[in-house]
Formats: sequence, structure tokens, C-alpha cells
Amino acid sequence: EILGKVAIDTSKYDGGSITHHGIIARTDVLDNAVKTFLQNSPEGIVINLGAGLDTRITRVDNGRVHWYDVDL
Repeated sequence: EILGKVAIDTSKYDGGSITHHGIIARTDVLDNAVKTFLQNSPEGIVINLGAGLDTRITRVDNGRVHWYDVDL
């Protein structure tokens, strides 16, 4: 929806299924790393730099983490 409202050529980012699978793999690796951190530091602080429209907090929130999304 957002991309439809801005004039950005996204064709150079279309890598087909390879890009799609890469995003899924990266998401899984980072989610697991954050979950491991929160198991060891349940009230830890996470600063997500370059967050953009990241939704990771919705998948890893333990109800005690202090989470900061930072972007321009």
C-alpha cells in the first residue's frame, strides 16, 4: 500500500524466490537471536537501528523488554 503511494522503482529489488527465501531466513535468524538474548536478559534493552517498518517486536515481545525502533 505504501509503495503504491510513492514513486519508487522497486524492480531492481525483485530477486524472485531467492530474495524471498533470504528475507525469511534472515528474519528467522534475527528473531531467534533476540529471543535468546531475552531469555538471558528478560528486561533487556533492544535498540533496533534502521528499523523502518520492522515488526520484530510483535514476534519476540516478552512483555518486559525495553524496545526502541530507530530510523530516519
